[in-house]
Formats: sequence, C-alpha cells, structure tokens
Amino acid sequence: MAARTSAPYVAFLLSVLTSCSSSAGEPRASAEQNVSVNTQDNAILPCMGPRDASITLLQWKMLDKDSEGFVFFFRENRSYESYQIPSLKNRVQLSDPQMKNGNVSVTVKNVTFSDAGKYECSFYTSSRQRSRRAADFSYIINLHVEDS
Repeated sequence: MAARTSAPYVAFLLSVLTSCSSSAGEPRASAEQNVSVNTQDNAILPCMGPRDASITLLQWKMLDKDSEGFVFFFRENRSYESYQIPSLKNRVQLSDPQMKNGNVSVTVKNVTFSDAGKYECSFYTSSRQRSRRAADFSYIINLHVEDS
C-alpha cells in the first residue's frame, strides 16, 4: 500500500529544497506563474522574497523581447528609472514601496498589447540572521494581454 503524503509535509519539503543553495551558482528558488489582464488595465506582476531578508538588488526583465534595459531596477534602497525600457518609463512601480514581508511585486500601468510576454523577477537578499549575501532568487511571470 502506497503512503499518502499530506499537504503540509509537501510544503515543508518544498521550503527545504528551495532554501538549500545550489552548487552551480543557479538560483536557490524558482517559480513560474501566468497573469492575464485587459488592455488599458493595470497588471500586478507578483514576486515574493523571504519575509526576514533585506532586498539588496531587484531586477525585473522582459525575457522574450529584444529590449535594452530593465522593466524595473532597484539597488541601494532606490529605483533607477534611467535603466528602464523606454516604453515602460513612468508606467512601472513597486506594488509595495516598502517591500514589506518580501513583496517585490511590480505594477505595470495602462497595459498595452506590446507589454505581453515573459517577465523575470530576480533579486539578492541579505538575511538578518546571516552576515553574508544570500543566493539569487528568480521568478517568471507570463503576462497575457487581452482586448478590453
């Protein structure tokens, strides 16, 4: 008879696996999610870091577009709009400017069809419990834009 695995046990195993550092320099945690939005609406691209860590570097990129720059770039406790993709300037901001509880989601305002695509949120953290820099985290968001 096969043993049944409970949901809390599976969640625990996943948290252990994602907290272990990779020996090849790969991201410690990775996830992919789909987001759908109508044109001219605002889209929240979700990304969460650990609650007990300070975000030292945050980068949002578009992966499937040949674009120069970032969707959003944050370092040294400030965002750098000069690094943004021109078509996204003044349309992207942190959903929670204080990044409370590890929330590094961004909001894209007034979405257009050209905003559809694959986005990557990656960041470095430094935990209050550790003095060194923790490994990179990476999340992929597939933004689907539909006609309103």
